[in-house]
Amino acid sequence: MGILIKREYDNIPPKYQGKIALNFEIIGRKSVVEDMNFIEVLCGYILQGIPCFISYAKPRHELRMVFLNDRLRPLIETRNLPLLKDSLSSALKSCIKNSRHKIFIREGKVITQKK
Repeated sequence: MGILIKREYDNIPPKYQGKIALNFEIIGRKSVVEDMNFIEVLCGYILQGIPCFISYAKPRHELRMVFLNDRLRPLIETRNLPLLKDSLSSALKSCIKNSRHKIFIREGKVITQKK
């Protein structure tokens, strides 16, 4: 499917502090965010109050994440699937667009460089 689910420890919004947070890192095709299996799993976590992020693994670039709960919960509750898919695609595009720092290793140190 092209999704890696990782536990997230940083940048959790205050009202979600103390909860396990998940980052759905897209590592394959971007269209996976329209897959109903992915959407159902993600929506289930959001409805349970689990803080969820999305990110895109762009090789040799800093990982950018977008918090999804506040954006998607109203769409989940109203069962607005077209807007939900649009919002997920928009969040993913934001991750890709805002990943402006290249990362590389020089002499054993991780270096970030703005494009």
